[in-house]
Amino acid sequence: MALAKSFYLNYKERVFPRIKDVRGSHRLLILLKSLASRGIEKIDSEPESIFEAGEWDNLIILDACRHDLYEEARGEDTSSRLSLGSTTSEYIERTFSEGEFDDIIYVSANPFFSDTFLEKLVGKSDLFEAKFDVFNEAWDDEEGTVLPEDVFERAETAKKLFPDKRLIIHFIQPHYPFLDFEYGDGFSDSEGWLGDSSLSVWDLAERGELEKEKVWQGYRRNLEKVLPYAQKIAEEFDGKTVITSDHGNLVGEKGLYGHPDGMDLKPLRKVPWEVIE
Repeated sequence: MALAKSFYLNYKERVFPRIKDVRGSHRLLILLKSLASRGIEKIDSEPESIFEAGEWDNLIILDACRHDLYEEARGEDTSSRLSLGSTTSEYIERTFSEGEFDDIIYVSANPFFSDTFLEKLVGKSDLFEAKFDVFNEAWDDEEGTVLPEDVFERAETAKKLFPDKRLIIHFIQPHYPFLDFEYGDGFSDSEGWLGDSSLSVWDLAERGELEKEKVWQGYRRNLEKVLPYAQKIAEEFDGKTVITSDHGNLVGEKGLYGHPDGMDLKPLRKVPWEVIE
């Protein structure tokens, strides 16, 4: 496994940046990471979409939040589900490719909900009754991401404007870049996010330049920064609120980090499903 990881890192760091526009280069990157991840526990039952897992009026997505991290931050046992994918793009494609969603208002800090990307993933951008692109309206240049308070503010506006619609409120935390964390780059703008050109905390950890314990600490603190806003939504918005995630993260399993697509590993697919009446 150490040899497989070495091949993967060598390709990722030295080869892939030079040939990333060549057809098949990204697929090879995923294959090498998949080989390096052998031995990590896989999911053992069928995954569920956010619509199959249960009923809700307000659905809070905490981006890239694995279930054990959520339980640790909450300090108690919570329910879970298995996500349909290991990346946001898979979550979008497998959740919204079929069906009608005109009873939903989507408030998103994740740039994958841009009109351009939705067209690419599901063939249309007008999926919902309305969409609040917080990544365009409130990008924080200093942190290189979208702050949770800005998402909460747009969610309040959405609730006032569309009181009879269901809400999906997609925070970007605990996904990197970690707020108030000295390691890893943020993104220059939302397009940089989609291009994934920054040197992330995951890259530093895979190189061995950052200890797993420090990474987990930053990951948890990033979750703790968004949880108060999720709690405010649950307390102040009418109806049943559910807290979940689009996917999880590898944090040191077999020395690997991040969330490549196309993987059925439990740390990537087991996410919270906490129902708050």
